[in-house]
Amino acid sequence: RPPPKISHLTQHPHVPFPPMPAELISPAEAHHRKTSLGWSHLDVRTALEFSLGRAPYSVCVPLYDFHYGVFLWKSGAFISAVKEKFPLDTKLVVSCRTGHRSAAAAAALAEHGYEHVADVRGGFLEWCKDKDLPVEK
Repeated sequence: RPPPKISHLTQHPHVPFPPMPAELISPAEAHHRKTSLGWSHLDVRTALEFSLGRAPYSVCVPLYDFHYGVFLWKSGAFISAVKEKFPLDTKLVVSCRTGHRSAAAAAALAEHGYEHVADVRGGFLEWCKDKDLPVEK
């Protein structure tokens, strides 16, 4: 019997469900949307990761609590925290370290009424590879 087909995202240890498709954009496009089109930037890495370096004007709302090993979106804490910072009509670019958590976050945001969500391909690591993009520490 062949094993069931599983998407590559469900195989990642930090993404337990296949996210709904979100618009996937490059870091350069994310920067353009932030600086020229008025989009906001949601960074879903941990506070420690965020403190080590980030895209300018990004807001940190962690998706996963590594200390407790808990996905915050499962308890509703993630969505509640995002809603405190961004109204539902906010246009959001979402990033994490590599793109896995941001894909899950984008799916959760879409499920809770955010209509304009774009996932930054490759996350902050990819952002840092583009020497034309600013980084804050």
